[in-house]
Amino acid sequence: MFCLLQSALLHASEHILIIKDAKDGKAVTGAVVLLSHPSGKTTIHLPDYKGRVALTISESDKPAIQIKCIGYISQQLNILTEKEQTIQLQRSEISLSQVAITSTYTPVPVMQSAYSVKVIDKTQITAMAAVNAADVLGKQLNMRTGYDQAFGSTLTMQGMDMNNIKVLMDGVPVIGRMNGNIDLSQLNTSNVERIEVVEGPMSSSYGTDAIAGVINIITKPQNIRKNSATATAYYENIGTYNTDISAQAALNKISLKLSAGRNFFEGWNLTDDRRVYQWKPKTQYYGSALASAVLGKLKLNYQISLFDEKITDKGPVTITPFSAYAYDSYYKTLRHNQVMSYDYYLNDKNKINGHISYSSYNRRKEVFYKDMVALQQTELTTPEFRDTTSFDAWNIRSVWNHINDSKKINFQAGIDFNLESGSGKRLDVNRHIDDYALFASAEYTGVKNLLIRPGIRYSYNTMYDAPLIPSVNVKYDLTSSLAVRASYSKGFRAPGLKELYLDFVDINHNIQGNPNIKPESSDNYQLSLTHHYKTGKLTLQSEIKGFYNKVSNLITLAQYSDTSNLYTYINVGHYTATGTELTETVAYGNWTVSAGLAYTGNSSQSLGVNSSLEWFTQLNGSLGWQWPRYGIDVNAYYKYNGAMPVFVVDNTEEKSILRSEAYQVLDVIAGKKLWNEHITLSAGVKNIFNVTSIRQMSSGQVHGSSSTESSVLPGRLLCVKLQLSL
Repeated sequence: MFCLLQSALLHASEHILIIKDAKDGKAVTGAVVLLSHPSGKTTIHLPDYKGRVALTISESDKPAIQIKCIGYISQQLNILTEKEQTIQLQRSEISLSQVAITSTYTPVPVMQSAYSVKVIDKTQITAMAAVNAADVLGKQLNMRTGYDQAFGSTLTMQGMDMNNIKVLMDGVPVIGRMNGNIDLSQLNTSNVERIEVVEGPMSSSYGTDAIAGVINIITKPQNIRKNSATATAYYENIGTYNTDISAQAALNKISLKLSAGRNFFEGWNLTDDRRVYQWKPKTQYYGSALASAVLGKLKLNYQISLFDEKITDKGPVTITPFSAYAYDSYYKTLRHNQVMSYDYYLNDKNKINGHISYSSYNRRKEVFYKDMVALQQTELTTPEFRDTTSFDAWNIRSVWNHINDSKKINFQAGIDFNLESGSGKRLDVNRHIDDYALFASAEYTGVKNLLIRPGIRYSYNTMYDAPLIPSVNVKYDLTSSLAVRASYSKGFRAPGLKELYLDFVDINHNIQGNPNIKPESSDNYQLSLTHHYKTGKLTLQSEIKGFYNKVSNLITLAQYSDTSNLYTYINVGHYTATGTELTETVAYGNWTVSAGLAYTGNSSQSLGVNSSLEWFTQLNGSLGWQWPRYGIDVNAYYKYNGAMPVFVVDNTEEKSILRSEAYQVLDVIAGKKLWNEHITLSAGVKNIFNVTSIRQMSSGQVHGSSSTESSVLPGRLLCVKLQLSL
């Protein structure tokens, strides 16, 4: 046996393939090299972070070699003529920015996905001069952001609030909902590669909170091709000073990326009061570290990220004949995330990917009594002034994907375990809720141009009996550039820990949880027509979509009685959101123009009485122009948010319908590249129409008094951004 082994090694030779992009000469590290041996066996090889693949091939075994990568034209090699050979991959018409990964078996071009996916890549995020996720999503059609002084940013999508929107960071659920909202202003974009939005229930894939859809914020770079470093400074004339740095290194099979930043906002007022700010001063520190390795057929990633925020809320000064004092509050938030993710190629047809993650969220309120005469402050430590709320969660997700291009059926199966616990004064005592789920789906392509994807999810919830959650997606290609999609999805949302056990009482709030509320369920139908056409310098992308979403046992915050400021969570029968949206994008040469229209209607049913649909309109558009010769680009973004209905329900389920005021926002940003594109300078004007607040419901609000206005934006501002890349 030893002699036979030595003989085989003597007749084997090592070949090195270096896979590069034919256009820019950079390493293509996302490629997969398939060796099809005469015996029928196929082996997989993954390139390192320099695009290198080492192949050991015996003289008697001459396999066919195929190189595949999303966004490139596949290449077939029948023989290796040299010990070291460079392979130049040609880019396909599908660019990498048009590839979707959320809930797909493998990264696929958006046009080939069973879902209708919105992809916002890093280039678009940079062109917007966006600071956080709220800045980006607020410009999207059928999505509307707001701001709550107590709980941060808010979001609605397809007429549904954020209680029903699943927010993911690299596929990991983001925790720390305050009044049902994830504060998107805490999710900075400095380290974001792309954002993918899937509208409509995704409960069969992602479980609870995904009735309205999924937002996946992706920070992990697809490829780390070389050693590099970046430093960025951002300024707004309302007192915003942001800085961040990042560095990455590719070391054969291991790569590292480090990033850190600081966002500082000194507060802003429309008046001259320099102590009590309408927009509170805020300081954020954040950082992350990513280590990646390629070990044979295994890609392994470990990422740790930290976020620290401090909001300062200084109170008005009270002056008496003998003293002058004020009460100052500080809200401190700490987020901590660790993720170990993996991609393991069993063979050319089977792949396992997943992650194990731990997330923690801590929000602390501190109140100080400040003596304005002695210039001393004392922390108030009694329970009514101190408050800490903590959440932590484990998420274990593993998915087996079977993909065989020569067969009519591919499938996916996986597990998704979520274990969440919470503690704090507002939650009364320590609470926890666990969810253990199995899910599966299949894609059938046995009929020409037709794709059918049914899916199902079964879960065991420690608090509620979760139903089977089915879904089915159908896609039919009318032509190579025209596709129609139809889908039905069942949605399910279990009440969160705060909706069940919240005990939040202070000078402005009196909110109690309700352990007797029932989980929400929904039925969603969607129909869309997508067109993609390209000829010469002209590219056209069009989509028209209709949706209908009916939610049973909608959970809402309701006033307990007409004479009390106590609010609690109740179920109010049915809630319906339906509508249509139309988008069009035209790119010709150096010009890009896009426009969209959404028309959405909401209605609620309580005590068997149906209300008619209340409709509102949204418009958005963008105009972009590039002058590559001089490295100049100019972009304008417009958004009109129509008057949106607000349903108010008291404890007797008596409801009233009020409307928030319509408003419009326009941003214009210009950029210039210098020093061989190592320096990027951009500047512009945001909120040109100077919108600051809109008229809201005038009484009975949960947060605040009888004010008839709600803050939206801090007004017109100038911004400047400078980035250095080495």
